[in-house]
Amino acid sequence: MFPPDPEPPVISPPQPHRGSTAPPPPPPPCCIILPPPPPPPPPPPGCTIPPPPPPPGCSAPQPPPILEGSDALPPPPFDKSKLTKDVGNKLSPAVLRGLKNDQIVQQSSEQMIIEAVKRYRKFNSDMMHQTLEVFNHSTQPQLQEGPQCGLVALCMAARLVDQTSKINPNRVLELAQEKEYSKQGEMFSAINLCELSKELIDADIRVDSVDCLMEKERLCTELMMGNVFLVPYDCDFNHGPCLADGKKAHWSLITGFVLASNTSCTRVPETDSIVILQQDSTLTDLESKSLLLLGRQSKSLVLGVWDRDLLIQSNKNLRIVDPKRESDDYIIPAGGVVEGLASQIVRIKI
Repeated sequence: MFPPDPEPPVISPPQPHRGSTAPPPPPPPCCIILPPPPPPPPPPPGCTIPPPPPPPGCSAPQPPPILEGSDALPPPPFDKSKLTKDVGNKLSPAVLRGLKNDQIVQQSSEQMIIEAVKRYRKFNSDMMHQTLEVFNHSTQPQLQEGPQCGLVALCMAARLVDQTSKINPNRVLELAQEKEYSKQGEMFSAINLCELSKELIDADIRVDSVDCLMEKERLCTELMMGNVFLVPYDCDFNHGPCLADGKKAHWSLITGFVLASNTSCTRVPETDSIVILQQDSTLTDLESKSLLLLGRQSKSLVLGVWDRDLLIQSNKNLRIVDPKRESDDYIIPAGGVVEGLASQIVRIKI
Protein backbone atom coordinates (compact mmCIF):
# COMPACT_ATOMS: atom_id res chain seq x y z
CA MET A 1 0.00 0.00 0.00
CA PHE A 2 0.97 3.45 -0.77
CA PRO A 3 1.09 5.97 1.97
CA PRO A 4 -1.71 8.59 1.98
CA ASP A 5 -1.20 11.90 0.15
CA PRO A 6 -0.09 14.62 2.45
CA GLU A 7 -2.59 17.38 3.28
CA PRO A 8 -2.03 20.61 1.29
CA PRO A 9 -0.50 23.30 3.38
CA VAL A 10 -2.84 25.96 4.67
CA ILE A 11 -1.64 29.39 3.66
CA SER A 12 -2.91 32.08 5.95
CA PRO A 13 -3.22 35.66 4.66
CA PRO A 14 -0.47 37.88 5.83
CA GLN A 15 -1.21 39.35 9.17
CA PRO A 16 -0.68 43.02 9.66
CA HIS A 17 1.81 44.04 12.14
CA ARG A 18 0.48 44.89 15.45
CA GLY A 19 -0.84 48.43 15.49
CA SER A 20 -1.31 48.50 11.68
CA THR A 21 -4.60 49.90 10.25
CA ALA A 22 -4.18 48.78 6.66
CA PRO A 23 -7.57 48.21 4.94
CA PRO A 24 -8.59 44.82 3.74
CA PRO A 25 -7.68 44.00 0.13
CA PRO A 26 -10.16 45.17 -2.52
CA PRO A 27 -12.54 42.67 -4.10
CA PRO A 28 -11.85 41.37 -7.59
CA PRO A 29 -12.53 43.89 -10.40
CA CYS A 30 -15.67 42.16 -11.52
CA CYS A 31 -17.27 42.77 -8.16
CA ILE A 32 -16.55 46.52 -7.80
CA ILE A 33 -19.74 48.43 -6.93
CA LEU A 34 -19.54 52.19 -7.26
CA PRO A 35 -21.65 54.32 -4.96
CA PRO A 36 -24.26 56.55 -6.68
CA PRO A 37 -23.07 60.08 -7.49
CA PRO A 38 -24.21 62.79 -5.13
CA PRO A 39 -27.22 64.84 -6.31
CA PRO A 40 -26.39 68.19 -8.00
CA PRO A 41 -26.70 71.27 -5.83
CA PRO A 42 -30.01 73.15 -6.14
CA PRO A 43 -29.99 76.16 -8.55
CA PRO A 44 -29.91 79.63 -7.06
CA PRO A 45 -33.30 81.38 -6.67
CA GLY A 46 -34.71 82.69 -9.96
CA CYS A 47 -32.32 80.60 -12.06
CA THR A 48 -33.52 77.91 -14.45
CA ILE A 49 -31.07 75.27 -15.63
CA PRO A 50 -31.85 73.75 -19.04
CA PRO A 51 -32.22 69.97 -19.17
CA PRO A 52 -29.01 68.05 -19.99
CA PRO A 53 -28.51 67.04 -23.62
CA PRO A 54 -29.29 63.45 -24.60
CA PRO A 55 -26.35 61.05 -24.48
CA PRO A 56 -24.36 60.56 -27.69
CA GLY A 57 -26.15 58.45 -30.20
CA CYS A 58 -29.55 59.30 -28.80
CA SER A 59 -32.01 61.62 -30.52
CA ALA A 60 -34.84 63.64 -29.05
CA PRO A 61 -38.22 61.93 -29.19
CA GLN A 62 -40.15 62.76 -32.30
CA PRO A 63 -43.69 64.15 -32.04
CA PRO A 64 -46.39 61.66 -32.82
CA PRO A 65 -47.47 61.70 -36.46
CA ILE A 66 -50.65 63.53 -37.34
CA LEU A 67 -53.05 61.01 -38.73
CA GLU A 68 -55.37 61.79 -41.57
CA GLY A 69 -58.64 63.13 -40.28
CA SER A 70 -57.14 64.41 -37.03
CA ASP A 71 -58.55 67.56 -35.48
CA ALA A 72 -55.01 68.92 -35.10
CA LEU A 73 -54.13 69.11 -38.76
CA PRO A 74 -51.43 71.70 -39.56
CA PRO A 75 -52.50 74.89 -41.34
CA PRO A 76 -52.27 74.92 -45.12
CA PRO A 77 -49.15 76.51 -46.63
CA PHE A 78 -49.32 80.33 -46.93
CA ASP A 79 -50.09 81.43 -50.47
CA LYS A 80 -47.89 84.48 -51.04
CA SER A 81 -49.37 84.98 -54.50
CA LYS A 82 -52.49 86.41 -52.84
CA LEU A 83 -50.54 89.37 -51.49
CA THR A 84 -50.58 92.49 -53.62
CA LYS A 85 -47.04 93.74 -54.13
CA ASP A 86 -45.71 97.10 -55.11
CA VAL A 87 -43.10 97.47 -57.82
CA GLY A 88 -39.80 96.19 -56.46
CA ASN A 89 -41.50 93.19 -54.74
CA LYS A 90 -42.48 95.15 -51.63
CA LEU A 91 -45.72 94.43 -49.84
CA SER A 92 -48.17 97.28 -50.31
CA PRO A 93 -49.05 99.50 -47.32
CA ALA A 94 -52.66 98.33 -47.46
CA VAL A 95 -51.77 94.63 -47.35
CA LEU A 96 -49.32 95.14 -44.51
CA ARG A 97 -52.24 96.38 -42.38
CA GLY A 98 -54.80 93.91 -43.65
CA LEU A 99 -56.74 96.58 -45.54
CA LYS A 100 -57.99 97.17 -49.07
CA ASN A 101 -57.21 100.31 -51.07
CA ASP A 102 -60.89 101.30 -51.00
CA GLN A 103 -61.18 100.99 -47.22
CA ILE A 104 -61.34 104.18 -45.16
CA VAL A 105 -59.99 104.26 -41.61
CA GLN A 106 -62.24 106.39 -39.42
CA GLN A 107 -60.54 108.87 -37.06
CA SER A 108 -61.86 111.91 -35.24
CA SER A 109 -60.71 115.26 -36.56
CA GLU A 110 -59.25 116.38 -33.23
CA GLN A 111 -57.54 113.09 -32.50
CA MET A 112 -55.78 112.95 -35.87
CA ILE A 113 -54.38 116.46 -35.30
CA ILE A 114 -53.19 115.65 -31.77
CA GLU A 115 -51.54 112.44 -32.98
CA ALA A 116 -49.84 114.23 -35.88
CA VAL A 117 -48.51 117.04 -33.68
CA LYS A 118 -47.34 114.60 -31.02
CA ARG A 119 -45.40 112.63 -33.61
CA TYR A 120 -43.82 115.78 -35.05
CA ARG A 121 -42.81 117.07 -31.61
CA LYS A 122 -41.19 113.75 -30.80
CA PHE A 123 -38.57 114.45 -33.47
CA ASN A 124 -38.55 118.25 -33.04
CA SER A 125 -38.13 118.87 -29.34
CA ASP A 126 -37.71 122.63 -29.86
CA MET A 127 -41.47 122.78 -30.56
CA MET A 128 -42.45 120.76 -27.50
CA HIS A 129 -43.80 123.74 -25.55
CA GLN A 130 -44.79 126.13 -28.32
CA THR A 131 -48.41 127.06 -28.82
CA LEU A 132 -49.56 125.73 -32.18
CA GLU A 133 -52.47 127.11 -34.20
CA VAL A 134 -53.83 124.39 -36.46
CA PHE A 135 -56.27 124.51 -39.35
CA ASN A 136 -57.20 121.38 -41.28
CA HIS A 137 -59.80 120.00 -43.66
CA SER A 138 -60.43 116.65 -41.98
CA THR A 139 -59.73 113.65 -44.21
CA GLN A 140 -59.85 109.95 -43.38
CA PRO A 141 -56.69 107.95 -44.18
CA GLN A 142 -56.64 105.52 -47.06
CA LEU A 143 -53.76 103.23 -48.12
CA GLN A 144 -52.48 102.26 -51.54
CA GLU A 145 -52.07 98.90 -53.24
CA GLY A 146 -49.23 99.08 -55.74
CA PRO A 147 -48.01 102.43 -57.13
CA GLN A 148 -51.38 104.16 -56.69
CA CYS A 149 -50.40 107.13 -54.50
CA GLY A 150 -51.77 109.75 -56.89
CA LEU A 151 -55.04 107.87 -57.39
CA VAL A 152 -55.58 107.41 -53.65
CA ALA A 153 -54.83 111.11 -53.03
CA LEU A 154 -57.43 111.98 -55.67
CA CYS A 155 -60.01 109.75 -53.92
CA MET A 156 -59.35 111.43 -50.56
CA ALA A 157 -59.81 114.83 -52.20
CA ALA A 158 -63.07 113.65 -53.81
CA ARG A 159 -64.55 112.92 -50.37
CA LEU A 160 -63.71 116.46 -49.26
CA VAL A 161 -65.84 117.76 -52.13
CA ASP A 162 -68.61 115.18 -51.61
CA GLN A 163 -68.64 113.08 -48.44
CA THR A 164 -70.88 110.51 -50.15
CA SER A 165 -68.40 110.00 -53.01
CA LYS A 166 -68.00 106.36 -54.05
CA ILE A 167 -64.88 106.98 -56.12
CA ASN A 168 -62.25 104.34 -55.37
CA PRO A 169 -58.69 103.79 -56.64
CA ASN A 170 -59.63 100.79 -58.79
CA ARG A 171 -62.20 102.82 -60.69
CA VAL A 172 -59.71 105.66 -61.17
CA LEU A 173 -57.08 103.16 -62.35
CA GLU A 174 -59.44 101.79 -65.01
CA LEU A 175 -60.05 105.30 -66.31
CA ALA A 176 -56.32 106.12 -66.25
CA GLN A 177 -55.56 102.97 -68.23
CA GLU A 178 -58.29 103.73 -70.76
CA LYS A 179 -56.76 107.16 -71.34
CA GLU A 180 -53.25 105.66 -71.41
CA TYR A 181 -52.15 107.84 -68.51
CA SER A 182 -50.97 104.89 -66.43
CA LYS A 183 -50.20 101.17 -66.48
CA GLN A 184 -50.28 100.21 -62.81
CA GLY A 185 -51.52 103.36 -61.11
CA GLU A 186 -48.38 105.47 -61.42
CA MET A 187 -48.97 109.13 -62.30
CA PHE A 188 -45.90 110.93 -63.63
CA SER A 189 -47.92 113.83 -65.01
CA ALA A 190 -49.64 116.54 -62.97
CA ILE A 191 -51.65 117.51 -66.06
CA ASN A 192 -52.95 113.95 -66.47
CA LEU A 193 -53.89 113.69 -62.80
CA CYS A 194 -55.70 117.00 -63.14
CA GLU A 195 -57.67 115.68 -66.13
CA LEU A 196 -58.65 112.54 -64.20
CA SER A 197 -59.78 114.69 -61.28
CA LYS A 198 -61.95 116.85 -63.53
CA GLU A 199 -63.74 113.78 -64.89
CA LEU A 200 -64.46 112.36 -61.44
CA ILE A 201 -64.91 115.39 -59.18
CA ASP A 202 -67.38 118.21 -59.67
CA ALA A 203 -65.16 121.10 -58.58
CA ASP A 204 -62.87 123.86 -59.78
CA ILE A 205 -59.60 122.02 -60.50
CA ARG A 206 -56.46 123.26 -62.23
CA VAL A 207 -52.69 122.77 -62.42
CA ASP A 208 -50.75 125.48 -60.59
CA SER A 209 -47.12 126.34 -59.91
CA VAL A 210 -45.65 125.10 -56.64
CA ASP A 211 -44.48 128.67 -56.06
CA CYS A 212 -48.03 129.53 -54.99
CA LEU A 213 -47.16 127.79 -51.71
CA MET A 214 -44.36 130.27 -51.06
CA GLU A 215 -46.44 133.20 -49.78
CA LYS A 216 -47.42 132.44 -46.19
CA GLU A 217 -50.49 134.63 -45.73
CA ARG A 218 -51.93 133.82 -49.15
CA LEU A 219 -51.45 130.07 -48.64
CA CYS A 220 -53.10 130.06 -45.20
CA THR A 221 -56.01 132.11 -46.53
CA GLU A 222 -56.54 129.83 -49.53
CA LEU A 223 -56.54 126.72 -47.38
CA MET A 224 -59.09 128.30 -45.00
CA MET A 225 -61.23 129.29 -47.99
CA GLY A 226 -61.50 125.68 -49.12
CA ASN A 227 -58.53 124.95 -51.38
CA VAL A 228 -56.49 121.74 -51.10
CA PHE A 229 -53.45 120.74 -53.15
CA LEU A 230 -52.23 117.52 -54.73
CA VAL A 231 -48.43 117.82 -54.46
CA PRO A 232 -45.82 115.39 -55.86
CA TYR A 233 -42.61 115.13 -53.84
CA ASP A 234 -39.80 112.75 -52.84
CA CYS A 235 -41.00 110.62 -49.91
CA ASP A 236 -38.50 110.01 -47.09
CA PHE A 237 -38.45 107.02 -44.69
CA ASN A 238 -40.77 108.93 -42.33
CA HIS A 239 -43.08 109.78 -45.28
CA GLY A 240 -42.12 113.46 -45.12
CA PRO A 241 -40.40 115.32 -47.98
CA CYS A 242 -36.76 114.75 -48.89
CA LEU A 243 -34.45 115.45 -51.83
CA ALA A 244 -33.85 112.30 -53.90
CA ASP A 245 -33.96 113.67 -57.49
CA GLY A 246 -37.35 112.05 -58.06
CA LYS A 247 -36.25 108.48 -57.26
CA LYS A 248 -38.78 108.37 -54.41
CA ALA A 249 -41.54 110.32 -56.16
CA HIS A 250 -44.86 110.18 -54.30
CA TRP A 251 -48.17 112.11 -54.25
CA SER A 252 -49.63 113.88 -51.22
CA LEU A 253 -52.79 115.84 -50.45
CA ILE A 254 -52.14 119.08 -48.53
CA THR A 255 -55.20 119.82 -46.37
CA GLY A 256 -54.13 122.32 -43.71
CA PHE A 257 -51.39 124.16 -41.86
CA VAL A 258 -49.75 124.67 -38.47
CA LEU A 259 -48.55 128.06 -37.22
CA ALA A 260 -45.89 127.88 -34.49
CA SER A 261 -44.63 130.84 -32.47
CA ASN A 262 -40.86 131.28 -32.43
CA THR A 263 -40.76 131.63 -28.64
CA SER A 264 -41.57 128.95 -26.07
CA CYS A 265 -44.62 129.36 -23.89
CA THR A 266 -45.33 128.28 -20.34
CA ARG A 267 -45.22 124.52 -19.88
CA VAL A 268 -48.78 123.28 -20.29
CA PRO A 269 -50.33 119.89 -21.13
CA GLU A 270 -49.65 118.99 -24.74
CA THR A 271 -53.28 119.14 -25.84
CA ASP A 272 -53.72 122.56 -24.21
CA SER A 273 -50.95 123.98 -26.38
CA ILE A 274 -52.88 123.20 -29.59
CA VAL A 275 -55.41 125.77 -30.78
CA ILE A 276 -57.83 124.51 -33.45
CA LEU A 277 -58.70 127.25 -35.96
CA GLN A 278 -62.00 127.50 -37.82
CA GLN A 279 -62.62 128.85 -41.33
CA ASP A 280 -63.70 132.21 -39.91
CA SER A 281 -60.77 132.49 -37.48
CA THR A 282 -58.54 135.57 -37.72
CA LEU A 283 -54.82 135.07 -38.33
CA THR A 284 -52.48 137.44 -36.50
CA ASP A 285 -48.72 138.03 -36.34
CA LEU A 286 -48.03 135.66 -39.23
CA GLU A 287 -44.55 137.06 -39.82
CA SER A 288 -43.45 136.04 -36.32
CA LYS A 289 -44.65 132.44 -36.72
CA SER A 290 -43.20 129.52 -38.63
CA LEU A 291 -45.44 127.67 -41.08
CA LEU A 292 -45.82 123.90 -41.40
CA LEU A 293 -48.21 122.03 -43.69
CA LEU A 294 -50.55 119.13 -42.96
CA GLY A 295 -50.63 116.41 -45.58
CA ARG A 296 -52.13 113.01 -46.26
CA GLN A 297 -50.31 110.35 -48.25
CA SER A 298 -51.19 106.72 -48.84
CA LYS A 299 -48.30 104.91 -47.13
CA SER A 300 -49.31 105.80 -43.58
CA LEU A 301 -52.42 106.27 -41.46
CA VAL A 302 -50.90 109.26 -39.65
CA LEU A 303 -51.49 112.82 -40.81
CA GLY A 304 -48.14 114.36 -41.81
CA VAL A 305 -46.72 117.61 -40.41
CA TRP A 306 -44.13 118.87 -42.90
CA ASP A 307 -41.81 121.79 -43.38
CA ARG A 308 -43.35 123.98 -46.08
CA ASP A 309 -40.02 125.06 -47.61
CA LEU A 310 -38.66 121.50 -47.76
CA LEU A 311 -41.85 120.30 -49.49
CA ILE A 312 -41.43 122.98 -52.16
CA GLN A 313 -37.76 122.08 -52.66
CA SER A 314 -38.64 118.38 -52.84
CA ASN A 315 -41.22 119.10 -55.55
CA LYS A 316 -38.75 121.13 -57.59
CA ASN A 317 -36.04 118.44 -57.39
CA LEU A 318 -38.13 115.79 -59.19
CA ARG A 319 -36.01 114.92 -62.23
CA ILE A 320 -35.64 111.17 -62.83
CA VAL A 321 -37.28 107.79 -62.26
CA ASP A 322 -35.43 105.46 -59.92
CA PRO A 323 -33.04 103.51 -62.20
CA LYS A 324 -33.73 100.37 -60.14
CA ARG A 325 -37.23 100.34 -61.57
CA GLU A 326 -38.10 99.17 -65.05
CA SER A 327 -39.20 102.20 -67.07
CA ASP A 328 -41.28 99.89 -69.29
CA ASP A 329 -43.55 99.28 -66.28
CA TYR A 330 -44.71 102.91 -66.38
CA ILE A 331 -46.08 105.53 -68.73
CA ILE A 332 -43.66 108.45 -68.64
CA PRO A 333 -44.88 111.65 -70.38
CA ALA A 334 -42.87 113.42 -73.04
CA GLY A 335 -40.16 115.42 -71.34
CA GLY A 336 -39.88 112.91 -68.51
CA VAL A 337 -40.37 113.56 -64.80
CA VAL A 338 -39.08 117.12 -65.08
CA GLU A 339 -41.82 118.11 -67.52
CA GLY A 340 -44.46 115.92 -65.89
CA LEU A 341 -44.07 116.66 -62.17
CA ALA A 342 -41.41 119.19 -61.22
CA SER A 343 -42.66 122.59 -60.00
CA GLN A 344 -46.32 121.56 -60.54
CA ILE A 345 -49.24 120.92 -58.20
CA VAL A 346 -52.97 120.34 -58.66
CA ARG A 347 -55.33 122.77 -56.88
CA ILE A 348 -58.85 121.59 -55.96
CA LYS A 349 -61.54 123.90 -54.61
CA ILE A 350 -63.73 121.94 -52.23
